Amino acid sequence: MTTRQKALAAVHTAAAAGALTVAALPIGLDAIALRAEEVAAVIAVGSFYGAKLTKSTASGLMASGFAQMVGEKVALAALEASHATGFGAYAIKAGIATTLIEAVGRCAADYFEEAAAA
Repeated sequence: MTTRQKALAAVHTAAAAGALTVAALPIGLDAIALRAEEVAAVIAVGSFYGAKLTKSTASGLMASGFAQMVGEKVALAALEASHATGFGAYAIKAGIATTLIEAVGRCAADYFEEAAAA
């Protein structure tokens, strides 16, 4: 198994955990939990590439991209909108969380691969 495959397996695990957590929490807490899961995914990915990241450093990496900020705004709006759908909100919130954590994790893997190649 390659380093990338190992890193992405960790991302999949974080995404699954994040989906369950975010789906179960009310608005406000769900966004905080989503951010925590994203940070944990970045730290996990970095560890496969030999980077020892703090929560602050991982958050900084995530915040450095405009797309991340836009994505979070869209996600928060979608999370809020999902509450209007009743029971289906749990599935919607889980899907949003999974997608965002996977995207963040894949971006982190790309970042660390590029850094390692430089």
